[in-house]
Amino acid sequence: VDYRIETELDTVAHRVSGTERITYHNNSPDALDYLWIQLDQNVRSLEHSRTYQMRRALPEEIDPRARRWLGVDLFDGGHEIGRVQVVDAGGGLSDAPYRINGTLMKIFLPEPVMPGATTEFEIDWSFAIPDWGRGGKEEVSDGWIYELAQWFPRLSVYDDVNGWQTDQFLGRGEFYLEFGDYDVRITVPSNHIVDATGVLQNPAEVLTAAQRERLARAYRGEEPVFIVGPDEVMTAASRPVQDGMLTWHYRAENVRDFAWASSKTFVWDAAGFQYRPDQPPIAVHSLYPRDAMPLWNDISTAAVIQTLETYGRMAFEYPYPKASNINGPAGGMEYPMVAFCGARPRGDVEGGYSDGLKYALIGVTIHEVGHNWFPMIVNSDERKWTWMDEGLNTFLQHYAEVELDPDFPRWRGSPQSIVDYMRDPDQVPIMTHSDLIHKDFGNNGYAKPAAGLTMLREAVLGPEVFDDAFSGYAQRWAFKKPQPSDFFRSMEEGAGEDLAWMWRGWFYTTHA
Repeated sequence: VDYRIETELDTVAHRVSGTERITYHNNSPDALDYLWIQLDQNVRSLEHSRTYQMRRALPEEIDPRARRWLGVDLFDGGHEIGRVQVVDAGGGLSDAPYRINGTLMKIFLPEPVMPGATTEFEIDWSFAIPDWGRGGKEEVSDGWIYELAQWFPRLSVYDDVNGWQTDQFLGRGEFYLEFGDYDVRITVPSNHIVDATGVLQNPAEVLTAAQRERLARAYRGEEPVFIVGPDEVMTAASRPVQDGMLTWHYRAENVRDFAWASSKTFVWDAAGFQYRPDQPPIAVHSLYPRDAMPLWNDISTAAVIQTLETYGRMAFEYPYPKASNINGPAGGMEYPMVAFCGARPRGDVEGGYSDGLKYALIGVTIHEVGHNWFPMIVNSDERKWTWMDEGLNTFLQHYAEVELDPDFPRWRGSPQSIVDYMRDPDQVPIMTHSDLIHKDFGNNGYAKPAAGLTMLREAVLGPEVFDDAFSGYAQRWAFKKPQPSDFFRSMEEGAGEDLAWMWRGWFYTTHA
């Protein structure tokens, strides 16, 4: 699925609007009479959200602080669809009937998309940007930060396991998407700095000459260089024009999603990373408000580079041209080439930050950047199987953390950390649909699968055999869509061992 998108950010009304042309390539053997589109913003729609409908009733009188914390006053966002039109053979446009069902939209095609054929259609849409969370906004000392995610209508997956994957987005089970190429133009106020999935196509239009020179210098080494320093935030010299709007143009190839962030508050540092000297450097970026200093300027870029190094060795080398970490309203969330992470100094340590906060930022950065491997490239169905990305990623995170800092606390991934959970008689198996895990989602989807893999590596197979099998799985299923059985089978083939006892006891039951 290929996307051409033009979008604009309204910082007065806090809205984003856009128009997109989608090209759908039917690589299946089936004629498709209709297409399913994901409208994930509808999880916040008073009209369409099933998550809102399932909320428990609360007392009418409730403390204002508890009201904010519980989100009692529901934010009415959701995709507002303005136009859905199919492109005909002559390039003309005709209206396509559609039906919205929760977080999904069914488009009825005038004629089937035959095997091997393509169809093109256009959608106009807009929505109010929610407070906090995925794809939200946040006001910091210098102004607003906008992180746009799940922001455009996206094709659902049609595969040889589900047919159309039409599980609703309820907020927990995450995403399952198709790979494609993106051409995206993002129009924002001229005083904003933008970063996004993909490579910036028009740096001369949106960056100053000094910023372009600094970027070239930054990519030559792993030591971060300020592209926009803290004393330059919101100064005239930091922007190529002083008023109006600017359009940032990005392109990305063979990615399954696209996210972006925009703010006038961003400090920006960058560096470069290479697996070998003869390779072009991978651009590493960190963007954060001054409120995030001194923590982010010390930690973020180094943690991104450590992720590229450790995951590159234990799975496969990072194939994309950039990796960015952005501080804003999302506590931790991942997209191709872009991570959103939330830790900031709390003022509890004068002039600095605690070890606990340092480890928190290291951990969340490695985890979210690590998701580029699982599921952004090894493209599992997150809506169904949380563990296939969160568990595998948490397992690798465990090793990257201690490689960056040998004193890093042993958190998730260490078998000792889940002893109490393993004693709980109310567990459900790891192999439970993401939205049906009724209790202790973090231990079930993250910690238990990671601890199981740690034991398999350290105590059963040994690091050499395990690493060969694990990297073999990752490389075999890169840019494909593995199911749980593909992981289990690939590990057994790579290790030369029958591990059915492990999968049965640790993943399919709670007997272990």
